[in-house]
Amino acid sequence: TGCKNTIVPNNINKIGYYAFAGSSIDSIYIPECVTSIEEAAFAYCDSLSSLTINEGVANIGSIAFFQCPSLCSINLPNSLVNIGVAAFQECSSLQSITLGRKLVSIENQAFAHCPNLDTITVLSVEPPSIGTSVFTSKPLCYIPCGTLNKYSRSIWSEYVQLFEEEILLAYSGMCGKNANWIYNNMTLIIDGVGDIDDYDTHCVPWLQLVDSIVKLEI
Repeated sequence: TGCKNTIVPNNINKIGYYAFAGSSIDSIYIPECVTSIEEAAFAYCDSLSSLTINEGVANIGSIAFFQCPSLCSINLPNSLVNIGVAAFQECSSLQSITLGRKLVSIENQAFAHCPNLDTITVLSVEPPSIGTSVFTSKPLCYIPCGTLNKYSRSIWSEYVQLFEEEILLAYSGMCGKNANWIYNNMTLIIDGVGDIDDYDTHCVPWLQLVDSIVKLEI
């Protein structure tokens, strides 16, 4: 593909095998309607530097983002359950990642050979299972308060340096090419320029917060 900035349409539920592999895209926006990112979907995307994955994605397949050297930071959604083999391996510029509350498993070498990876934040109170050589840089790993004993007794202690921290959960994201949303104190705020995406009701990025929103600011 020759598109530099790509927004996945709202009628797509998975991004297929090698869909964007080796392309020149530099940013990708994945809406809530997508539930799976398949094997090698974004592998070898040298220019990919901006990655937005909204709530909804449950699986990231093997080598999905293999050798994406321009990625620096990744925030993975709370809906994510599994990260496949070598999914982010050899992302040489990757410095920080956030792993969501529902993550169950990280397969072998998922973040291996990311030499600049120095910070991981894990929101899950139960240590996700991890395969071999998931991390090879011994990064700092921030985990929720009260979970240090669990993580210390798991294989996590072999791959990371564990620290407990009061983790503040941010509710925000993109809702268009140049538009953003943030939820704060029962208020949904949308700002930026241009149009927001044309969402179906069940696909809005703030779906999990709908019952608590009492005010809208644009």
